[in-house]
Amino acid sequence: MMEKINKHHRIIVACALLVMLVAGLFVTSDYGMPWDELLEIRTLGSNVREYIGLVQGEENEPIKSSTGITFPDYLKNEDMDHGQAAYYAFSPALFVDFGEGAERSLMILWHGYTFLIFMAGVVALYFICATLCGDWKYGALGSLFLYLSPRFFAEGHYNSKDIVTMSLALLCIWFGIKMIKEKKFIYSVLFALSGAFATNTRISAVFLFGLFGILYIISLSVNKQWSKRHFLVGLAAVLSFLGFFYLISPAAWREPIEFISYTLKRSADFSAWPGIVYFWGTIHRPVPPLYIPVMIGVTTPLLLLLLILTGHITSVIQLIKEIKTKKFSLSTPIYILCIVYIWTFLLFAIIKQPILYNSWRHFYFLNGALLILAVGAVQFIVSRLKGKWKWISVGAVSAQLVACLVIIIVSHPFQYVYYNSLAGPDPAIGYEFDYWNVSQVNLLMKLVDENPEVMIFKISSNDWYTDDGLQKAYNILPEEYKMHIKVYPFSGGPDLDADYVMQNDLPEKIMEAEKKYQQGYYIYTGNDFVPSMECPKVASLTTQTSPFNKPVDFMVIYALGESEESMSAEESMTAEESMTVEASMSVEASIAEASLIAKGLMTVEAFREIMEDEEFIVDDERGSSEEISQMFGVAVNEVISATQGASTDPDAMPDAYFIYTIFGSSDDAIKFFNARVDNMEMGIEGLGLDVTTTLENSDNKDKWTGKGDWGEGFNLYQCYIRLENTVLVVTKKYNLESDIEPVDAIVSKLGY
Repeated sequence: MMEKINKHHRIIVACALLVMLVAGLFVTSDYGMPWDELLEIRTLGSNVREYIGLVQGEENEPIKSSTGITFPDYLKNEDMDHGQAAYYAFSPALFVDFGEGAERSLMILWHGYTFLIFMAGVVALYFICATLCGDWKYGALGSLFLYLSPRFFAEGHYNSKDIVTMSLALLCIWFGIKMIKEKKFIYSVLFALSGAFATNTRISAVFLFGLFGILYIISLSVNKQWSKRHFLVGLAAVLSFLGFFYLISPAAWREPIEFISYTLKRSADFSAWPGIVYFWGTIHRPVPPLYIPVMIGVTTPLLLLLLILTGHITSVIQLIKEIKTKKFSLSTPIYILCIVYIWTFLLFAIIKQPILYNSWRHFYFLNGALLILAVGAVQFIVSRLKGKWKWISVGAVSAQLVACLVIIIVSHPFQYVYYNSLAGPDPAIGYEFDYWNVSQVNLLMKLVDENPEVMIFKISSNDWYTDDGLQKAYNILPEEYKMHIKVYPFSGGPDLDADYVMQNDLPEKIMEAEKKYQQGYYIYTGNDFVPSMECPKVASLTTQTSPFNKPVDFMVIYALGESEESMSAEESMTAEESMTVEASMSVEASIAEASLIAKGLMTVEAFREIMEDEEFIVDDERGSSEEISQMFGVAVNEVISATQGASTDPDAMPDAYFIYTIFGSSDDAIKFFNARVDNMEMGIEGLGLDVTTTLENSDNKDKWTGKGDWGEGFNLYQCYIRLENTVLVVTKKYNLESDIEPVDAIVSKLGY
């Protein structure tokens, strides 16, 4: 039986890989859009723009995709430190008119293409392990270790940076092994090509290319195989790498030295990222020294983790044995290379403590080397066992693979929030879950499916972090679901015109910690409304990836209040009561206006008239009085805003805007002013922003200003002025100090 299997193993392996490919592609549409996806497509567009401009002239450069994703000039693209060369074959799809549901169609194709690259890594790992262990069955084991790792199976569909780098690194390892083993020009060129593509995606891959270069030299020296041809094979690899990398990296064309400097600096310490990481039950910036090793430990299947650790030991044992006998194999140097590769970066993270976030995805490029060691450990153990002990070890590995398959099936499509039992009985206490907002589209679809009687779901979010994912989720909803959803954008808190509020578990935990420790203020904006405490849950996504772990609701929709469809007669306000309240509010507003005039302060009508004279567009309320009242616990009479130089992009900040708020009393205005100023000051200090602030206080007037770089890519002037029971908020983008003078003149004209 075994002889027949061995005889036809190529067909068996090919069929198995085909089944794995088809199964993965079949579920591609089940995954949502991650945080960075549009940014990565934008970077691809910047690359394509350079190539088209080179061939057809700058006037023919495309500036956006068919779905409206803009392609900035590379010198203006802050993500130029990593390319998207692996996606060049995908680029024609950016300009296809997909018709209705175009955003979703493009996303599904992008995810399918990403999964093809992931499968290329699975195939490469098969050949690596089969070669190093001398048996195709270990190659199959290696490919299954990768494919059935829950987080990697999921992210293999949409993580277009870290998974792609891992797969390209595996191809680089495979062709590096072939070059060292056979010393042929074809393999040196393929080694250089895969290394160039991996380095284009993440600059850290150049270290792997260099390690194999060193190993090639050592191999020639130890085996006394130096010759002109072998020297030229190595030289061809180096020159080909440099040539390929330059050709596929348009960002290096115009200012190569500046590009390399920017890329190395940004890769070594991504301090431009302004965020905070939730880890071990609290918030961190930067993360603790053991963050990466711990995240590897709690997200890797347990037996696989044990085999990885064992692989370190068995590799060293093999090396010592070969040094003593002076008989060197091909596999042992590769295992040692993997250890050097892994620990160079792990020690860098532990000692240097660069800005890291989102679990260990920035180190996914190490996963291939980790799995190579794991397979090597299995081969070391199995080859030394006999009888039942041999079959027990094989059975244990098989049981782990089956367990991983079950986890993938049961938790689909949320394998990316997998934690093993080392994460503790309640992983939610210590760790992040859906940090990329991938699951929100699934939750929206679940809400519609479970409530067919509701025609329109009006949904908002409780923080800007969840809101970003909610906006993306809405755009990629299937049309039959989109017609039932209306999204209200976040504006300092959930929009009270909505009936439901979505809350990602992660930002809620971060906000709680920010308020507790008064640290950073990355997500917290003064919003003390906590949906999980104040509103009933109507839909949620739950995970439990270990029988020892407590189930976790990592994405939840709450009812903000009873919608019209579900209100009972007793709970709803009668028309007569409503009219009475409106009349009362009208009287209160009249009294408030009379009070303003008596104090010589500005009315809403006066504000509108002045701002329109200054050619500002006066908007409806920017942050309703109800929201401000609820968020800060104050009485608010009226809110009005005016903008100038607004972009067509709804998420972009206008060149200038004014917000005028009339509070119920001076105490309310003071409470609001102090809360906002405290938030600003703590945010500036916590994020280390280059912003200069001033604060002036008197009995009836307070003024706070902040000028500088707020981490948005431009300088910003912000001003809060409290006068009696009113607050004026002013924001202005500027290049020169003189740009601020016009808005200060308007402030004076408004009487502030």
